[in-house]
Amino acid sequence: ELLKIFQSREEELSSRALLLFGKIYLELDQPLTAINYFESVHYSSIELNDYAYAGMANSEYMLGNLSKSKTFALKSLNINPNLSDAKIILAQILADENLIDKSNKLFLSTMDSSSSSSYAGRKFAQTLLRRNQINEAEKILKQTLINNGIDAPSLELFSDIYWLKGELKTAI
Repeated sequence: ELLKIFQSREEELSSRALLLFGKIYLELDQPLTAINYFESVHYSSIELNDYAYAGMANSEYMLGNLSKSKTFALKSLNINPNLSDAKIILAQILADENLIDKSNKLFLSTMDSSSSSSYAGRKFAQTLLRRNQINEAEKILKQTLINNGIDAPSLELFSDIYWLKGELKTAI
């Protein structure tokens, strides 16, 4: 539906459509393809550079290029200091750099500012799981669901948590 709205009466893909395709490819775990779309957005639309940089940061993070990812996240935040996607990627990078307190604070502030979405809480829980903090991840995810309601990606993450805890019947 969004693609139809963005593309109405246009022959070439609009910048917003390119951005949407980039996000779709990120969800499909195809960061190399996604980054091409985000770069196209960057070169075709100044007004969406914050989102393009955040997308490039996410793509580079998925590829394991932490230094490039951090550079893009900071560029995005310089343009739009309130962009949740950029804050989340930066928080993940800080956690990978072992700057745990800074990472946790950034995750928590992003969760507070994006209270209508469970995305920040899920990413925080995933980051905690990578650090083997299973109980803390469960606590964060429960709070996220209380604040934002139940959604499929959060339930899937709960399944992973219960699996890691050895509670196989609950996980399934």
